[in-house]
Amino acid sequence: AVIDPYIIQVPVANLPLYYNASKNSGIIKRLNRFALMTIVDEKAGFGKIKVGSGWIELSKVNRLV
Repeated sequence: AVIDPYIIQVPVANLPLYYNASKNSGIIKRLNRFALMTIVDEKAGFGKIKVGSGWIELSKVNRLV
C-alpha cells in the first residue's frame, strides 16, 4: 500500500531499528530518545524509515504529522 510519508518521534531511549518488518529480523541499531524520523511505508505494525531503510515498531513511537 502506498502511504503519505509522516514524521514520528522516538519517546524512549534504545528503541530497536530492525532489518525487516519483524522483531525476528535482527536489529540494525538502537535509536536515541527524541529522534525524529520520516516513515515512508507500513507493514505488519512496523514503519519503514526514510533514511537508513530500517523498520521501527509503530506502537512504540509517537506520530507527529
